[in-house]
Amino acid sequence: KLEDGNLCKDCAKQLSPWFSDRRRSTVEDIKRQLAYREEN
Repeated sequence: KLEDGNLCKDCAKQLSPWFSDRRRSTVEDIKRQLAYREEN
């Protein structure tokens, strides 16, 4: 559950373990984080 939508388990697994406040994040925040993780 996000501020403005939902997050699937697969996407949640891809997030950094240091990415905090997931529940207060927006869908756009999550997309940016996943894109950043994919680049690095």
